Amino acid sequence: MNPVLELAAESISLGWLMGIMTVFFLVSFLGWIWWAYTPRHKAMMEEAALLPFTDGDET
Repeated sequence: MNPVLELAAESISLGWLMGIMTVFFLVSFLGWIWWAYTPRHKAMMEEAALLPFTDGDET
């Protein structure tokens, strides 16, 4: 068989795996965004947003 056709057949057979991985990472990203913007995490996120402005002292 032609080597080019063999490579094309292999890439097609792995296409479903790449599609599943894309969906998995998209769902993970959207879940992370949802978690970060839920109201119960607002205080934690506001505190974390100020971390670059602290001098390292714990108060």
